[in-house]
Formats: sequence, structure tokens, C-alpha cells
Amino acid sequence: MEFLFENPFILVVLIGIISSLFKRMKGEQPEEQQKRPTPKPVVQKRKRIEEQNPTLAQEIEMQRQKEQQRQQEHHQGRNKFERIEKQYQEKKKQAEEKIAAMKKQQLVSEKKSQRMSSTSRMNSATKDHVVTPQEDTSFYQVDEKKLADAVVWAEILGPPRAKNPHRARR
Repeated sequence: MEFLFENPFILVVLIGIISSLFKRMKGEQPEEQQKRPTPKPVVQKRKRIEEQNPTLAQEIEMQRQKEQQRQQEHHQGRNKFERIEKQYQEKKKQAEEKIAAMKKQQLVSEKKSQRMSSTSRMNSATKDHVVTPQEDTSFYQVDEKKLADAVVWAEILGPPRAKNPHRARR
């Protein structure tokens, strides 16, 4: 007996064998239980209930009618929802088409205005018009050397140092 407890591998194998035997025994029992008698049809039960209690039969009939009415209302509600959804999709599509047309029209008008402004520039240049710095931005091309020269000239042309002294803080 101590040999079994000292060797865990053999112990695991024995437990597996025993558990499989119990499972097989349980598997055979449900097959015998499956041989139940078939239930009687519901129609026969209803007929018996209706014969025994006519008011109960009327209540059952009213419940059936209410259920059918609910199903019809649900179906009608579903149809209404689908119809509204379809209208929404159509309106959405129309709105998207209008937006696309407006964007296209805006692009066309922008292109026209650009063409007109470029032709007016060309016409003004051909009339021996003097280009001023406000009209031509190429006049303000800046590079590092020009900036350095500008700082030097600002110091030269600025107020004298005596009028703007730097005082040392103590």
C-alpha cells in the first residue's frame, strides 16, 4: 500500500481508471430514463379544459386575440419604422447630393476668380504699371546677410549711445 502512495504516477493512473468506470456506469442509466412516455397533445388538454370551464375557455380565447392584436401592432410599427427609415435615407442622399453640387460650384467659382485675378495682373503688367512692394511680395525676399546688414544700419542710424546708455546693475 505504501508503494502506491510513494509513486504518484501509479496513483494518478489508478484514479483515472476508477473515474472512467464510474462514468460508464452513469452513462448507461440515462438511456433507460430516456424511455419516457410521449406527452399528450395540447389540443386534447384544451378541449377538456373548455368542456369543464366555459368561462376559462373564453378568457383563453380573449388572450389569444390580444396576442394576435399585439403581433399585428408590432408588425404595423415595424412597417412604419421601415418606411420612416427609407424616407430618412432618401432625404440624406438628396442632402449629400446637394452638398456635393455646392462644393463643385464653389470650386468652379474659385477657379474663375483666380483666372480673373491672374488676367487682371497680366493686363496691369502690360500697361507699364510700376510694381509696388505691396503688390509684389518678391520684393521682400530675406536672407541671413540682409538681416545682418539691417541690424548694423539700425545701430548706425539709431539714436546716439549717450542718449540710451546701458547701466550696469549692482
